[in-house]
Amino acid sequence: MPVNPADKAAIVWNKFFTRGRHNVDFSATISGPDLQLIVQYLQDHAADSDQPAVAVIPK
Repeated sequence: MPVNPADKAAIVWNKFFTRGRHNVDFSATISGPDLQLIVQYLQDHAADSDQPAVAVIPK
């Protein structure tokens, strides 16, 4: 499932990860600090940000 920052509002991204709504266990591959950086990126470029971003998946 692609993850696009603009799919959710900033606060929803935080809840998405803190409540474990994702279907992947990141603990074995992504450290806590790295996951926080990812969440921060998603929040910074969320749908309600000044600079929303959409990930482009190559065909």
